[in-house]
Amino acid sequence: MKNIKYQEKDLFYCYSLNLFHFLKANGFYYIFKDRRSDTNLYYWVFHKTPEIMGALTQFTRSNKKYIH
Repeated sequence: MKNIKYQEKDLFYCYSLNLFHFLKANGFYYIFKDRRSDTNLYYWVFHKTPEIMGALTQFTRSNKKYIH
């Protein structure tokens, strides 16, 4: 396994289970997952690429009900 170092600006933190499933269904893989200490809920970290940013735009446009 490669040990790749990412800069913070190159990471996308996903706190939404719905968004996580959408990204996974569209072929994206997370770098790592962890739990938030304050809520004990999982979050996933993805490499921020133009492709994933396009998928995020698509998710946002098609899932307006998830936007607060």
